[in-house]
Amino acid sequence: MKIIISIIIVAIVYFGYSFLFKKDVFRGIYYPNGCLICDNYIVSPDLNSAEDCVRWAEGLKGNSKNPNDTWECGKDCKWKNGLSVCEETFGEEGTGIHY
Repeated sequence: MKIIISIIIVAIVYFGYSFLFKKDVFRGIYYPNGCLICDNYIVSPDLNSAEDCVRWAEGLKGNSKNPNDTWECGKDCKWKNGLSVCEETFGEEGTGIHY
């Protein structure tokens, strides 16, 4: 009985800590020449904030000098069936949800 109680306590502490201290992770996807269906997109590393994601994307766009390039950023994304599915998405016109 003590083992079961110990396991329950450990589970409660683990999941409670994960829930209370979960950090959002942001990911950017950059589309050269604005092609959303091409496979030459660039994926950012995990980023700590929406602002970091925008800076990453705008940095790439500024370096490319191609006005057709576009990007989007997402919060807490997971790869599903080859697509990046995010809790929240934002980006330039034509990508994501814009705030």
